[in-house]
Amino acid sequence: MTLERQLQEALRAEDPGEDFTRAVLARVAAAKKTAPPARTRGGLAWWPSALAASVLATGIGLQALHVQVQQQRAREAGMQLAMALEITGYELNEVQRRLDRPESKREENGT
Repeated sequence: MTLERQLQEALRAEDPGEDFTRAVLARVAAAKKTAPPARTRGGLAWWPSALAASVLATGIGLQALHVQVQQQRAREAGMQLAMALEITGYELNEVQRRLDRPESKREENGT
């Protein structure tokens, strides 16, 4: 007999019998009698609402954090742009100064 055939035989569905069914049903009935009644007030019925509230609060918090990060990035980008413009202005002034200087030297030298 192959391993596959042995597994099929071992895992084959079998009827447990009337005695087993009666025993299980008796235990279920006994458990229902001894189980405490489900409490709706002050019990565990509030947990779905609490879970929903915590998920909502987490979502709102994450959204606020995202907005804050975006604003910080925008501020940093603005500062970088201002610095780039300042450096560019300085460099343009330097180039203009260098361009103006040789002409005045040429005039002084008479060339």
